[in-house]
Amino acid sequence: MSLSSLQLDSSGEFDLLYNFFYVRDYRNVETYETFALPFTPLHFIPNLNDGIEDFVSNKRLVWNFGDGTTVESVTASHAYDKPGRYKVTCYLYDESGTGYLDTFSSKVDIKDYIEDKLDISVSSSLSSVLSADAGQLENPITIERYNSYRSLESGIPSIVAYSSAGADNDYFRNGYANETYGHLKPYSSFVQKLTSSGVIENIEVDNVITEDTPIYIKLSSNEIVSTTETDPDAFYAGLTGTADVYFKSDYPSKYNLIFGYKQGDIFEYSNTTNYGVSSTIISNNTYDKLSFSSNGLDGEGPNNSFTTFNIGATKFATTKIAFVAKVKDDNNFTQKNMPLLSAGSGPELNIVLTNGTTNYDIDITSNFLDLSTLDTGGFYKGYFVSNNSDTLEDVYLSGHTTYSGNVISGASNTFTVYPSSFYTISKKGENIDFKAAFKDIAEQPLFTDAKVLMSDFLGSIFGDLSSTQDSIGKATYEKIQNFFDNNSSIDESNVDELDGILQMLSLPELNKYSFPPKLNRLIDLLSISRSQLFGRRNRNQTYYQSYGYRNNEFYGYNLGDKLDGGSIIVAGQQIVASEKYSGKFTTLNTTLPLSARTTPTITITDGIVYGTSTGQLVSAVSEELNSGTPITLEQFGQCEVLTEGEDDLLTQALSSSSQYYRLSDYNSSWGWPLLSGGGRDILDIYNFYYQKDVTTDIENSIIDFKDPNNTISYTLTSYNDWSKNDGTMSNIFSQSLYEGLKLFED
Repeated sequence: MSLSSLQLDSSGEFDLLYNFFYVRDYRNVETYETFALPFTPLHFIPNLNDGIEDFVSNKRLVWNFGDGTTVESVTASHAYDKPGRYKVTCYLYDESGTGYLDTFSSKVDIKDYIEDKLDISVSSSLSSVLSADAGQLENPITIERYNSYRSLESGIPSIVAYSSAGADNDYFRNGYANETYGHLKPYSSFVQKLTSSGVIENIEVDNVITEDTPIYIKLSSNEIVSTTETDPDAFYAGLTGTADVYFKSDYPSKYNLIFGYKQGDIFEYSNTTNYGVSSTIISNNTYDKLSFSSNGLDGEGPNNSFTTFNIGATKFATTKIAFVAKVKDDNNFTQKNMPLLSAGSGPELNIVLTNGTTNYDIDITSNFLDLSTLDTGGFYKGYFVSNNSDTLEDVYLSGHTTYSGNVISGASNTFTVYPSSFYTISKKGENIDFKAAFKDIAEQPLFTDAKVLMSDFLGSIFGDLSSTQDSIGKATYEKIQNFFDNNSSIDESNVDELDGILQMLSLPELNKYSFPPKLNRLIDLLSISRSQLFGRRNRNQTYYQSYGYRNNEFYGYNLGDKLDGGSIIVAGQQIVASEKYSGKFTTLNTTLPLSARTTPTITITDGIVYGTSTGQLVSAVSEELNSGTPITLEQFGQCEVLTEGEDDLLTQALSSSSQYYRLSDYNSSWGWPLLSGGGRDILDIYNFYYQKDVTTDIENSIIDFKDPNNTISYTLTSYNDWSKNDGTMSNIFSQSLYEGLKLFED
């Protein structure tokens, strides 16, 4: 590398002098190359011989780096922002500002530390060829990307995939991706196994989705080394990412597969070379089973069946219940290499609704719509209607067909079909019979001439007990009856009124929406907590004082049968002691004597049944057994229910051991809070009774369980069953939506 100039020699002749400048990188290595990084500059150092050094002394030396920047100095350093080849020129000027002849220049090459590129590989033995059966995902194509930080300024560049399938059968280019049932048509596509909410799904993609890792570097001892984001000297250099992509097609043929960065996503100074792979799709003639779902999306491949689009767990009679039945091969891939099922000349599909024992009558209707023009597809799209008046629990669709000598069968998931008016939830204040009220008024002499108006006309408008809960009469009366609770109680108020309360307290407002009246009623009602809706039963089990009455529903109803010294006490069954002189009742813990200092004689027997009211060990079978005789499993099937709840006692006794002892064994170490009586027998001081559990009325509930229209039972559901997906609350809303959208058929 030289600088040159003309000067006169000692004889007066012109003498051409040559001089050099050196280029060194960040490592102080003489080279023409470096990276487009802020900490990898090139250093430019002139080497002037003695003659020209004197000649240009105190004159200008200007460097032009070829990227639009210049500097005036004897030596220069410069870091380039972008990759490329740049011409570096050094200019010499004399004292008058005139540049010297033959000013020297040289070219330097600047590269990205991370270059934008794609690496493609396939799992098959031939590095550029893969094969698969029609409709299946086999032999993934592995794509590894590298992108410079400069290419990421506007987002991560997209990797697009093309095949030689053409627009006629490409999933995206033919618009199938935008069709509701486009996935049922035969097509070609690129697929990735992507994880969503912990579930791996096969997703058609037109842009490859990679799992990316950022790359951080720094300069250490004049060398570029990798580091982490937390390093204070770290520089973000770019990223690398990988992805496995499958090519699948329902059409046997040979294909060329092309991958590349989307046009315009990479800067013009980067390499955007496309990369290609060859693929051969082979005919697939295996027909293994039928798969049922609500829309034909049920997972593809071994161990990849998902239930997201199963037929809904809750359905209603007299509504159209949509389903798709399609043929799968022996690897659980959709088999489209056959005609539509039961369409024209296609294979006949036989379907029944069953619980495994009983088949139920249904009306099945095909609903192919524009899909009916397909030559192949291997599916049936339609709906069925059940007119059941009873609840059909745990039923499913079962079907079979025959094609090319193969019997193909399968079944759907189980679901429940409820009658069309199964759920009615009644609120306190809605149990009003306006028709009867108007009729009573019409009987008064004042309205003798207005009976038709009062009874027939107004009565029909306002309704009676059998009217729906949103009828004019019931809705109006409920608003009046529950005015305070609906408007002022945080626990029970309607949604709009609750929002007003929150605003008054300067709390965050609710998102409010406008709903039809019927749905709005349910939202107001079901937004209340379950405990408030259901209330509670009276849990007081200590009503012992009978006031002289026996077997009275008001007094002493928790006082059971009287015990004597020989009565049997079963551990865990509470008893009550009544002091004879004061009338004070004390509930006794019957498990305490088991750990007393002086324990009673304890008998442990499997399969013994005891009576809760008599305290006697009993066995109830068709042939008489002695008291205390163990009941075998064979005898259990012969048991006759003699008293309410005895069947539950039998079950309990057969599944666990009973520990019992006799009251006559009592001593003060049992831990019972009783008076000793100065050596007197305990039975002289106290009377003992079994404690009797009694089911009492429901208190403080918002649901009116006594309303004849109400179908929600107090014991119908647990909290989980009430609030879960497809639970009772969800089903109530579903039924209301079906009614509002007029989906129930007449």
